[in-house]
Amino acid sequence: MEYLRSPDTVKIDILFLDIEMPGIDGVSMAEELKKLSKPPRIVFVTGYEKHAYAAWKAEAVDFLLKPYEKEDIRHAIDRCKSFRRTGDISKIEIKCFPSFDLFVNGVPVKFRNKKAKELLAYLVHCQGKWVITGDIVYDVFGGQDEEQAKKYYNVVAYRLRRTLAEEGIGSILQIDYGKCRIDTDNIVCDYYRYLGGESELFTGSYMQQYSWAEPAAATMLERKQKLDKSKESTVL
Repeated sequence: MEYLRSPDTVKIDILFLDIEMPGIDGVSMAEELKKLSKPPRIVFVTGYEKHAYAAWKAEAVDFLLKPYEKEDIRHAIDRCKSFRRTGDISKIEIKCFPSFDLFVNGVPVKFRNKKAKELLAYLVHCQGKWVITGDIVYDVFGGQDEEQAKKYYNVVAYRLRRTLAEEGIGSILQIDYGKCRIDTDNIVCDYYRYLGGESELFTGSYMQQYSWAEPAAATMLERKQKLDKSKESTVL
């Protein structure tokens, strides 16, 4: 806690915290550290996998489960080095036509987990509305046992948050008990522009990687065909 009392005299870039500690637990300490103007990047270390969700909620950069190897520590440090603080980013762009991709300052974001990317796409598709976990599990993780799917969702949501945090845009993912959403205020998205009246942006395909997007794509295609016929009739 000495660091909290004199943050300007001690500079810490990365802090490895155990979750269960005497006096104050690691999660509570992480919450206090987040109040600093330049908080250190947090890596939680624990012997209990049950704390993974708490680490995610506390916006830890990484989570090491005991016993860990030297390579795990090295990987955590590398992740911390690549992590950008929210506010460093000037432009977030999302493309949904013909397929889904996320760009930060013009550079495509690489997702190490395909389901994490799909979860983000689904939330973008929902246009910033709060989506209950049950709907996400059904549409994105369908075909699995419900309980297993919910556990998998928690893992995927954690991985998505980590990816976004590394890019400095972790705040766009908002999660509350039993629901989550994307904050669309600072996002440039071709789908949203289409919904706003720029119908020419849709050329026939929408988020073509994902089956749950097919009904929306079919509706847009039908609308496009009607508009094209209307234009042809006007010319004739």
